[in-house]
Amino acid sequence: MYWQRMVLILIWLGTSLSMVQAQDDSAQPTLEDFWEGRAQWVMDIADVGLPIGESDTLDRGDGVFWSYLHASDQSAGVIDQCGQPVEFPGCMTRWESTDGGQSFTLPVAVCAMSCAACPCDDQRDHITAQQYPRVFAAGDAYYLVYEWHAQTILRRSEDGLNWSDWAYLRSPSGTWPSSFSPCSETERIGAHPNIRGQLDDCLVGAPPGIYVEGETLYVFVAAGSAPGHMRCYKGDRNGDLSELRLCDTDPLFSGAFLNCGCAIPTRYSAVRRSMARLTFPALKPMRILIFVM
Repeated sequence: MYWQRMVLILIWLGTSLSMVQAQDDSAQPTLEDFWEGRAQWVMDIADVGLPIGESDTLDRGDGVFWSYLHASDQSAGVIDQCGQPVEFPGCMTRWESTDGGQSFTLPVAVCAMSCAACPCDDQRDHITAQQYPRVFAAGDAYYLVYEWHAQTILRRSEDGLNWSDWAYLRSPSGTWPSSFSPCSETERIGAHPNIRGQLDDCLVGAPPGIYVEGETLYVFVAAGSAPGHMRCYKGDRNGDLSELRLCDTDPLFSGAFLNCGCAIPTRYSAVRRSMARLTFPALKPMRILIFVM
């Protein structure tokens, strides 16, 4: 009887431990886990084939990924729709992966968005500076926001391939002197005593973010500097993209209220496009992210 009880206890313990292990293995780490030291980033693939340039990657399902990346003749042999080499930093291109993001190729080394006329003109077509593209797939439409010389530009597409004409998020945007147009305290560029200064003292723009919830489109941009702020604009995603309005809370949050004496490191030294994963230590990874090292 004693040994029978021991066998039953051991079986119960083994089953319980298996259930706990299965539960742990299925848990997906979050950014909070990373911040609290419970998860860590590990390198999967050092180079997935994407060149220098900021990008946004969409999961199309069945192991297919589309990466929207700004590229140039210098970085990837890219030409514009008129056949001319594109200057660095370049226009938006669309790269493809069919192996779950392990490798990417550029099907056609031509800018993804055509110019209004030949030759292409940067002021009209943004051909040399479609930077930091951010794309959101909302089921029936795709929404694109990118930075053009610090200004925020919006476009819409039905298929993620053919894009509408562009619209400013707001005007003025990017950086500008307050003598041209006054700006609020949130939009003001503060003192930067240890770096080269500039005449502009207002900022709304820089690398953007985008999100869609229901019928509402949200765009996130920087506002001001030293201190910096995160600002949000929202509006009907089916309406005029130039008519987005400030979100109810402005700013969403702010940086430290200190003069910035920081040097600005170059973004392009030893840059590689890589695949990494967030994982709990000693457990199999559960989430994959494409990012810039």
